[in-house]
Amino acid sequence: MPEVKKGGVKLVYEELGGGSKSAVLLVHGWGCNRSFMRHQQEFFGQKRRTIAVDLRGHGESDAPPEDYTVTNFANDLAWTCRNLEIERPIVVGHSMGGTVALEFGANYPYLVGAVVMIDSYVCLSPFFLQEMTKLSERLNRTDYIEAIDLSLQGLYLPGEDPGIREAFFASLRKTQQRVLSSAFDDHILHYNAEPAARRCAVPIAYIGAETSGANIDRLREVQPQIKVGQTMGSGHFSPLLVPDQINAMIRDFAHAYVTGG
Repeated sequence: MPEVKKGGVKLVYEELGGGSKSAVLLVHGWGCNRSFMRHQQEFFGQKRRTIAVDLRGHGESDAPPEDYTVTNFANDLAWTCRNLEIERPIVVGHSMGGTVALEFGANYPYLVGAVVMIDSYVCLSPFFLQEMTKLSERLNRTDYIEAIDLSLQGLYLPGEDPGIREAFFASLRKTQQRVLSSAFDDHILHYNAEPAARRCAVPIAYIGAETSGANIDRLREVQPQIKVGQTMGSGHFSPLLVPDQINAMIRDFAHAYVTGG
């Protein structure tokens, strides 16, 4: 699988497609890997250059002993875009990947064409943060996988394909515990998305699920230009569960608001 190196750290990616339209850079969520964005890569790769990354510490990328922060993940995306000569892509991120995409767009507006967050945990309520603090405390224990399962039941809707949960937990088990703990604490408990949302100067969209921890009203207050959509019949893993809905909303957003979209 192709890779770029940043400070000796291997960052793996998968590329598909080409064309004159804006490229699409796909960023998976916490504890996941690039395969969770495969339906978006297959769809947009028909007419565009698409790059799906494995964030450091995830998938086939290296996992150096360090803190795993939203800012560092965003810096990795900037490095990848420069090295692969990806010009102002539409950066599509699911869950934590959307938070990373937001930080990337805010800090590197000259490298980013647009930002799409898919059910990312931004502008969180005090109650949600309180519940997630309890999970954080258990992520360093031996029963951390069971703790994740118990705490994140709200990610799924009744009747959803159980294979999605199985794929998520298979990926979690392949991700080092210290990476999961560090990345969770930063993007859920410590990272404040509001400053990035305020200064994000590129077109920006948020696609929520039927169950979402984000405060959309607050997000609209801090970023009045944001375009908001919502899936139907899907929990948190909408890129896998309802790819037709997700892909159509991204496509229509790009056509309407993104130069070269």
